[in-house]
Parts: sequence; structure tokens; C-alpha cells
Amino acid sequence: RHQRPCKLLVVKKNTSGNKGRKFYVCSMPKGDQCDFFQWEEDTVEAAKRELLHSSSHSGFIARQVAGHVDRLKTLTLPELREEAKKRGLHHTGKKQSVLARLSVWVRDAISASVGVSNSDTSTSGEPDQGEGQHDDESSEDELLLVDD
Repeated sequence: RHQRPCKLLVVKKNTSGNKGRKFYVCSMPKGDQCDFFQWEEDTVEAAKRELLHSSSHSGFIARQVAGHVDRLKTLTLPELREEAKKRGLHHTGKKQSVLARLSVWVRDAISASVGVSNSDTSTSGEPDQGEGQHDDESSEDELLLVDD
């Protein structure tokens, strides 16, 4: 759609039991808005937050992977390529591609070290792009990273 950050709003009225619930909508001016709508808790970022605060194996793995990925993000592309090459991974491509391959490798290595199968730790990584009507009154909170 617009590929611009969405507005994060908060439901103010309680007509449908959603008071206080946060959601994203198109940030374009009223006449130019598309029909994008997504509850804040349905985003990838919300899922990551939940995993990072979980006390389960998946939470432990997510915390470990996040630490390794944060370190990997500080590396230059040549350094990332060298890391990928050391691990026998495809090491060409743009920084995000190499970083993604290394992230999956780290997740799999940590999962194996704690005896959890990959199917227990993998997710689609994409939230539902839920669209729908919203008849509760809301207030603008801030612009955030969800693209509409």
C-alpha cells in the first residue's frame, strides 16, 4: 500500500469491550487513508516481546538468539559473510540476507544444544494483515514501524 509508518492508536470507548487496546491504522490524511487495520498484539514485534519474556524453552531460545543477532548486526557485510562461510552457509547477497541465514543458523544451533526440535521454535514471522471495521473511538498515540 503506502509503505509508510502507521499510526498507533488506543481505543477510548468501551462499546465493544476493547477499551485501552492498541491498534495500527493508516497514517495518511483522512481523505487519503487506506483501510489498513491491525491490533498491536498481532504484530511480529509483539510476538517477539512475548517470547523474550517467556520462561519456556522457546523464551530461553528467543533470548539467546536475540543476543547473538544483536552482536551480528554490529558486523560489517564482509564480516557477516566470513561468519556465514565459517558455518558452511551461503555467504553471498545483501547484509539482511546474510544476517537472516546466520540468525536461522544460530536459532537451530541453540535449539539443538537444549534438545528442542526446530519445529518447536520456528514461526512464520509474519502477522495476519488483519483488516476490518473499527467503530470504537480512539486517540492517537504515536507513529510506529508497522507499514501499511
